[in-house]
Amino acid sequence: MWKIDEVSKLSGVSKRTLQYYDDEGILPVKRSKNNYRLYDDETMERLWEVLWYKEMGFDLKEIKQILEGVKQETVIEEKVNKINHTIQVLEAQKKVIEYIQRYSIPVKSEKNNQTYKDQIKQIRKEKGM
Repeated sequence: MWKIDEVSKLSGVSKRTLQYYDDEGILPVKRSKNNYRLYDDETMERLWEVLWYKEMGFDLKEIKQILEGVKQETVIEEKVNKINHTIQVLEAQKKVIEYIQRYSIPVKSEKNNQTYKDQIKQIRKEKGM
């Protein structure tokens, strides 16, 4: 059994974060008679998992779902889909930035009744951005 100071040093996680994980039910720990948090091998394994899920970009709500038995594959698939969507959005933004770098901001048209946003959409479509 380890106390919170030892676990903090061993894991590189602050005591406050460990307390928060306990309070939120992500990393429930046993208590001593004096109400000190005590970490056993099983809890340390769970902390290891939590840190890896955090490294993969999962938020605490998602980590809690996984640890509570929601199918890991489902949560991971949803995360990958979100990441792929974010990549697509960033790639589109990158294309616009590269276009503006190369050619500068296109001139707006006053001839039609389109909003500025509609004009931008049209230019992006025409220029393949």
